[in-house]
Amino acid sequence: MSWEDWLTFFAAVITFLAVAVSLQNARWVPGMPSFVPTTLAGLLIGMIAARIRYYAAIIHPVALLLGAIIVVLAVQSYADGLTMGERLADFRVRMEEWYQVVRAGDISNDNLPFVALVHSLLFLATYFAAWCLFRWHNAWLAVVPSGVILLSNISFLEGKPAEAFIIFLFGAIILIARLHLQKSQLQWRKEGVEYPEFISVSAIQLTVAATIGLIVAAWMLPLGNQAKAIEGAFDVIAKPVTDQSDTLVRLFHNIDSRKGAQLHSFGDTLPIQGEVKLGTKQLFEINSPEAGLIRATSYDTYTGAGWKSTGRDIERVDARTLAADEEIQESYGARESRSSG
Repeated sequence: MSWEDWLTFFAAVITFLAVAVSLQNARWVPGMPSFVPTTLAGLLIGMIAARIRYYAAIIHPVALLLGAIIVVLAVQSYADGLTMGERLADFRVRMEEWYQVVRAGDISNDNLPFVALVHSLLFLATYFAAWCLFRWHNAWLAVVPSGVILLSNISFLEGKPAEAFIIFLFGAIILIARLHLQKSQLQWRKEGVEYPEFISVSAIQLTVAATIGLIVAAWMLPLGNQAKAIEGAFDVIAKPVTDQSDTLVRLFHNIDSRKGAQLHSFGDTLPIQGEVKLGTKQLFEINSPEAGLIRATSYDTYTGAGWKSTGRDIERVDARTLAADEEIQESYGARESRSSG
């Protein structure tokens, strides 16, 4: 590997450490193991694997096995036990229990699987990014997945802090410029065009200065009505993750939800999590001759961590028709006659 590879690696470290720091500062669970070693390991293993000129079908399983070891070593510090052996045993048992919860559709209140999932996703994202940079020479494929992870993380945080995204954007622009220059150098060598030996150093200095200027200018510009458009685009990018919030809350019930209980989204489970925030948004309007409460759904089983429904029946009804069959209506009528008698 040349010094230019290490220059690209240094730019990648700046870019993806922004993601790691953002996840760390989110404090989804207390005592979350540091993401920095996992990030650095993913980038380093990915760079070395990309530079090995051999079949990718053989390289990837070996690299992913190393990544699994890195993730387990990082996550085991969150498990219970005095020694590493005890913590590894506790890690295995708790992951097996969580798998049974997933299969049964129950609610989990163990934070360890969430810690393992985030570390695994971060390693995969950084390994894939390094492979894209050093094997495919494609900076866009390298930064987009990690950018989605970063934006999804920010979307759940109060105030949506943008400092980590600015650093990520700074590093991403440098990486894109670096890869563009390297492709140009390859083309110049093929055509026999001479260029300065240390053109990469001059180019990266110019790129850093231009990137800082662009970010500062963008930060100082008044957004006005464009702010809502930017926020809308932000929500669209994070939508694939936020749409699955019900499933995530069920599987990782005990993490800090930040958004309170999801009382307007009725699925098969209703975990008891966080404070209740009903909000002021009008969902729908009903005109009825009599005042009363409207039942959105019902749950029949309490698991200790929340409620779940079993054996639901689904029936299609026409518009403007009450979703109640004749038997239910007769039951209510019989109940009213007994109470009046």
